Amino acid sequence: MTAILILGQPRSGTTLITNLLNKSGVFVGDRLLQQSEDWCPNGEMYTDLDFRDMHQLLAEPTPRRFRPDELAKYEKLIDKREKENPIWAVKCHLMPYGLKDFFSITDKLGTVVKAIVTERDITISAQSLAERTNMSIENCLSFINYSNSIIEQYLPKIKTLFVSFDSLIDKPTETTKKIVKFAGTTWKSELAQIVDAQWRRF
Repeated sequence: MTAILILGQPRSGTTLITNLLNKSGVFVGDRLLQQSEDWCPNGEMYTDLDFRDMHQLLAEPTPRRFRPDELAKYEKLIDKREKENPIWAVKCHLMPYGLKDFFSITDKLGTVVKAIVTERDITISAQSLAERTNMSIENCLSFINYSNSIIEQYLPKIKTLFVSFDSLIDKPTETTKKIVKFAGTTWKSELAQIVDAQWRRF
């Protein structure tokens, strides 16, 4: 079985990538976060609430590791995804807090883990995040830098595809083909049509 991590700083295209994977047949979760349309078209964030709820335990009020009972619940969640879906993906902005335990569990289960990492100018991402939250730009930059530093620790051990937000918007056909090929699903022309210039305003 294959698990695909959708990683990258907030407001860098992770929602759009997860949308594309979902439309290509990758399972991205049963419970997905819905936001206002100020966050993305139709407000469909594609954040996996099952993983979000687990990782929220680690991020607040200060970063920590799972307790034994929480870790058992986390392993059960991952095992369920493995048994029910040949290819599944997870997008959650708090994912970096749980990567150590995620890889420990998937290594034990024999899961093939890949990562798609979105890239965008950090100042643009921070500005976009600040406009939609009560965080200052400085706090947004701090959060983004912290998350990126954790992600970078784990990328060397897995197959990774880096996707530029600008390239995805400017060259949708070429870039969506790369994404779908990496995921192991079949490309369809309607995938490129999901991407349009309106995403740049987010």
